[in-house]
Amino acid sequence: MHITLSALLSLAHLSLTLAATTSNAISSIANATLTPPIRYYLKTSVIDDDDSDKNDLYVTSWHTGAGFGDATLRPFSTLNKTVGFLNDTRQQFDLYTSITYGMIMAPSDNLEHVAWNFVRINDLASNAGDGSMSGFFFNASGLQWEGEGVWMSAGWLACDWWHGVPQLFWVFSRHLTSIPSSCAIVELLPFAV
Repeated sequence: MHITLSALLSLAHLSLTLAATTSNAISSIANATLTPPIRYYLKTSVIDDDDSDKNDLYVTSWHTGAGFGDATLRPFSTLNKTVGFLNDTRQQFDLYTSITYGMIMAPSDNLEHVAWNFVRINDLASNAGDGSMSGFFFNASGLQWEGEGVWMSAGWLACDWWHGVPQLFWVFSRHLTSIPSSCAIVELLPFAV
């Protein structure tokens, strides 16, 4: 079999074009907005650390005051049911009360010294508190939050903190170089109720 240089170069060009097209298609699929189940639990999936104790935990609300809660992570239990649902671009929760709760991305006044901050689950009627309540969506990597400007979200962090159970934080630094040893970078995946 005899292949000319011209044919070989054409084949190489076709191969590179197909590779680039496939790569772009995969990237587009990964970033495409997906519709989650109507009601779901949010479950952690640790990125790059299969042995982490932060894997396979569910988002729950840790009561911190009337209408206020921190987003914590616990093994599944019927006692800690925090059922999520997406209301337009708001990540909301049914805590089995007459009040609707929502995920609040707490702001930080100290952007120069921190790379992540608290996630709250607060009463949306009267105690939303400071922070953003909208901009949530799902893609192939699970729940995402689309902040603006310096509040651009770069993902989720699960850390051992002050409640005695792992706590959920949102990362706003795309240049996160290190995290505490008690933390893991996680995705939040929806599991239908």
